Amino acid sequence: MENASVSNLALKILERWQNDFDTPWKDALESYFQEFMAFFFPEAATAIDWVAGYEFLDKELQAIVRDGEIGKRYADKLVRVQLQSGVKSWILVHIEIQGQPEVEFAKRMFVYNYRIFDKYDQPVASLALLTDASPTWRPHEYSYSAFGSAMHLTFPSVKMLDFADAWSDLETSDNPFAIIVMAHLKALDKGLSPENRMKWKFQIASMLYRKDFSKQDILRILILIDWLITLPPGLQEQFRTNIDILEKKNMPYLSSFERNALLKGLEQGLEQGMQQGIDKGLQIIRDNILYGIQTRFGEPPRDVAESLARLDDQERLTAILQALFTASSLDDILPKIRS
Repeated sequence: MENASVSNLALKILERWQNDFDTPWKDALESYFQEFMAFFFPEAATAIDWVAGYEFLDKELQAIVRDGEIGKRYADKLVRVQLQSGVKSWILVHIEIQGQPEVEFAKRMFVYNYRIFDKYDQPVASLALLTDASPTWRPHEYSYSAFGSAMHLTFPSVKMLDFADAWSDLETSDNPFAIIVMAHLKALDKGLSPENRMKWKFQIASMLYRKDFSKQDILRILILIDWLITLPPGLQEQFRTNIDILEKKNMPYLSSFERNALLKGLEQGLEQGMQQGIDKGLQIIRDNILYGIQTRFGEPPRDVAESLARLDDQERLTAILQALFTASSLDDILPKIRS
């Protein structure tokens, strides 16, 4: 049964997350790392041996952040890659996706760079994607010196706003980040009326069905678009109705019932967490993860509930619940729960 108060709360929660931008961008980076590098850092992408594969080192990076004792930071991704060279060598790629200007950002890049190098004794490439709305904030280096001794880090930084001048190229690109960038740019445009935001949101989402994306990719990117461009409740319902029509005409593969049921579980858990305390809210999210698994894939292995019970990170639990949107099999979900 539809609950208006829950829906309104969900919109407020999503709007707060959308203003942060971190969660959808992290998901996109992990799902499309090669495409991310090719789109934003093409020179670096050509130097990577993609056939050799790559490895995300999220746990290792979080340990480095804790050991650094430099305050709360968003350390986005650390990836180990092989190089395209005759010698078998690998480097570490540290990527920061920054959603707002920050005075200490360049220093953070420097600190993470040297701490990663200190841990692994391997070259570290620090890369920054700046997704904020300020055209003048463009950090790209950090340095200090004392008594003739000097330290200096220069890092490539790409500004999201710069892609606004290449809109026609974005429309014709087959890289998933072209569509994600278009959605992000419209999310940053505060001059758009709610009606025009809805029109742009649907126009950008419609492109997914005209390009050579898989069904799983379409749903994954559609979720990011929905996250990035917020709408008032009435227009959001109109947008979802239009998307449902598109899905029925093109490639329905996850019913609106399933999608809304999973979202409702997230809404319920977060609302309950606010009202009764975070522990209760986390338990409700765990329960809805199990419900989502049972709904889509049947009964999970016996250890899944036990593994979920040990998780107390709201961001991770939320990511697992959201992953149920795009998972094609239970095997896509289990490693996220058990790791």
